[in-house]
Amino acid sequence: MGCLPLQAQPSKTLTFCVSSDTSAVIDAYYEFLQVAYAELDYRLELKRLPIKRTYISVDEGTMDGMVITTHNAMKKHKNIIQVPYPLTTIEIVVFSRNKTFLVNGRESLKPYKLGILRGYILTEKLTAGLERQIVNNYDSLFSILMAGRVDVVLAMKRETQRFLKNKPKYKNIIALEPPFFSLPLYHCLNKKHEALVPIINPIIERLIKEKVLEKIYKPYEI
Repeated sequence: MGCLPLQAQPSKTLTFCVSSDTSAVIDAYYEFLQVAYAELDYRLELKRLPIKRTYISVDEGTMDGMVITTHNAMKKHKNIIQVPYPLTTIEIVVFSRNKTFLVNGRESLKPYKLGILRGYILTEKLTAGLERQIVNNYDSLFSILMAGRVDVVLAMKRETQRFLKNKPKYKNIIALEPPFFSLPLYHCLNKKHEALVPIINPIIERLIKEKVLEKIYKPYEI
């Protein structure tokens, strides 16, 4: 009898999603996860969806997981499981043009008119009831600050540093200390992949400690 030719087994595929409103920086975390899951012979695909649809899709299992999100956002959905080791920690910082004060939670912001970005759920929650203006993007946020329509703005530190880079008109804007709050961000999976969590988690931890994510992220800082 003749022998059938051997064929390489195809890699397993997982489809992850991100919000279609996120910046290109999210691609750095997706590229990192591609490296991590490749060690387990998984191939990844990425879908961009409206923010609410991302959580619904992962919770229903039509998507295998989400690239990156917060613990609080995940815990509202019973079928979403957090991979424990954080991919990164974001810092929400107060930026000012001519105000200087020690940032000490919500109370320290009460005397000022605030500018914040729409869709930053925790920032919106923590500043509810304060005098504030909500805008859609970084350009609008720092335009109202420069125009004096608000006294200070709240935004992610790294994203803001990238936005302000090489923009001379914003050269007098300063970051106040300490951060308004810090927030770890995690990768997550649908619970049908629960067995993957204790396997992929140490890989993610090791690669981050080996600065693989840092190297992938570097070009996105420009």
